[in-house]
Amino acid sequence: MAASLIPLSPDALLVVMVTNKTNIALSIVVATIGSYLGACFNYSLGLGIQKIKFFNRFKPSTQKLEITIQRYKKYGQVSLFFSWIPFIGDPLTFVAGYFKLGFLEFSIWVLLGRLFRFLLVAFTTLQVIE
Repeated sequence: MAASLIPLSPDALLVVMVTNKTNIALSIVVATIGSYLGACFNYSLGLGIQKIKFFNRFKPSTQKLEITIQRYKKYGQVSLFFSWIPFIGDPLTFVAGYFKLGFLEFSIWVLLGRLFRFLLVAFTTLQVIE
């Protein structure tokens, strides 16, 4: 849900899992996949926004969308690596769908970025508790 337009963060749960030494690698994989699936939801909204009237209620504000489109045009699909960053990441995944970026390219960049995020959270947590 965190990677969708609904703001729920998996970071706190991952910190608890790492702190309790609960299969850290599996926790990172599950957080990454869950976050990726949320990004896929945004991507699908971007793909369907122009065709399906139902999606119009989920469309981000025009100003926010325009800023994101400009960033996306400037930095291209590599910007999707940073889709894990709060507030800018969700619109980036939406815009990737809006511009009909290939799903494979979308998936590679988003998965790499999300994996980086959760590795960083896990590593930082381990450093703090030791």
